[in-house]
Amino acid sequence: MSSTDKTATNGKVANTVLNSSKTETKKPELSNLVITTKSSELTTNQKLEKLNELNAISERLTSLQNTKEKLGKFKLQSDKNLDVLGIKDGFGNEFRTYNTMLIKDVIDLLMKQTELKMADTEQQLIF
Repeated sequence: MSSTDKTATNGKVANTVLNSSKTETKKPELSNLVITTKSSELTTNQKLEKLNELNAISERLTSLQNTKEKLGKFKLQSDKNLDVLGIKDGFGNEFRTYNTMLIKDVIDLLMKQTELKMADTEQQLIF
């Protein structure tokens, strides 16, 4: 058994046909819609501020790309203690290791974190 119901949608009347198993809705016409873009509503100062924000994001992304490139250039030796990883803080505390597997793990972690930061930064590029 089917029946027809008129439902108001955004000031338009849409006919809905109800069946026992499914509901069909006729969509209102889209010709009366007005689309405005956010950029057309921005003042000149707001546009300049947005441009500065985009430049800062671009610089961060370039820096992250350079970091990824540098990390990708590492060639580790597995047979000798030729590879060294050192960390030094502002107080003069130092850590140094020659363990190639540990160094590889640190490089892999840095690469993954850099890629995550790049993805986050790319999502901020909204025009």
